[in-house]
Amino acid sequence: MSPEQSNVDSRQYERFTLAPMYSSVTARRVGSEDVKELHGHAYDVSEAGVRFELDEVIDPGESITVDLTLPGMQSSVSATGDVVWVNDEADDPGPRRLAIQFTGFNSDEDRFRLLNYLGSAQVRRAA
Repeated sequence: MSPEQSNVDSRQYERFTLAPMYSSVTARRVGSEDVKELHGHAYDVSEAGVRFELDEVIDPGESITVDLTLPGMQSSVSATGDVVWVNDEADDPGPRRLAIQFTGFNSDEDRFRLLNYLGSAQVRRAA
C-alpha cells in the first residue's frame, strides 16, 4: 500500500468522538453459554459501529450485543455486532480496546435514536 493510500480514511460513515467517562458500554457474547455482562467505556461511534474498551478480551469475529449509554441520551442504544478489531496487548496493557461493526439494532427505535444523536450538536467529529 502506498503512503497516499494509507492516509485515506476508507470508512463509509463518519465517526464521532465520545467522552469515555460518560459513555458506558455493556456487552454480552451472542450464542454463548457465558451470559456474563462485560462493562466498559466507548471512545467513538458511527452509524456503522463503535470503538470501546473492556477488561476482558473478546476475539475478532465474535458476535456480541452492546447497550450504549451516551451522554445526554435518556435511554441506551441496543445493537448487535461483530468484533472487527482488538488492540494488541503490548499496546494496551490495561483494559483492551476493540471495535465492532453493527450487524443490527434491537429495534428501529434504537437505530433512529443513534442516528438522531449523531446528527445533534452533542458530538464532535473524530479526527
